[in-house]
Amino acid sequence: MKKLLIALISLTFVTGCDDDPDPVKTDSPIEITIQHLWNTSAFELNTWYTTAQGDSFYPTTLNYHINHIDLIDADGMATEVAEWDLINYEKSGDKTLTIADVADKTFKKIRFTIGVEDSTVNTNGELNDDFVDPMYWGMAMGYINLKLEGKSMLNGTEGNVYFHIGGYAGADQTARIIELDFSTDVRGFIGENTVGVNMDVEDFFHSPNPISLSTTNDVQMTGPTAVMISENWDSMFSLD
Repeated sequence: MKKLLIALISLTFVTGCDDDPDPVKTDSPIEITIQHLWNTSAFELNTWYTTAQGDSFYPTTLNYHINHIDLIDADGMATEVAEWDLINYEKSGDKTLTIADVADKTFKKIRFTIGVEDSTVNTNGELNDDFVDPMYWGMAMGYINLKLEGKSMLNGTEGNVYFHIGGYAGADQTARIIELDFSTDVRGFIGENTVGVNMDVEDFFHSPNPISLSTTNDVQMTGPTAVMISENWDSMFSLD
């Protein structure tokens, strides 16, 4: 009888263990924050800064199109976060985007485009109904991909600064595809679902093409100067 009782207790214990559910992994949206810096400090409008060239710059406007934001898995497959977006820093400051229902995916990198690359979208102004301020030139010039305005102080004289960088046709293309590798995998589970993208506005002026405000301070048309400036956008973006 004692042996039978021990056997029944053992069976009950084993059965109970088998009935325990597997640990539940909680699905949670992946949160992507685009934060703006000047070097290592938080970027602010209406503040005097010094560029790498030693120029004084007082930004008053920062707007840019950021499009085709995708998370890329190990197989190179893209999961779309947002197709089109526009950052108006004066109105919204740093930008936060979320993507849900991706608990079964592991992502290795993030990819996005600064500017509007597609010629048809540019020609037809297809984003004009999506944004209050679409930054659209019209007259076949298309979208302003990035707008940075402000003031400069040169030899004690204050002047205006206008960078309206656009262009989509042929050699005038200024939209840039940015791709950043995560240092650790990102998954849709609690504790693994936050991505911080940094945009360093100071790099607009020097990497890889130095921009001196004494000679280049008013760019509001397509062409080689706009393309040269857009080449600096790659270095403006990094991950936390």
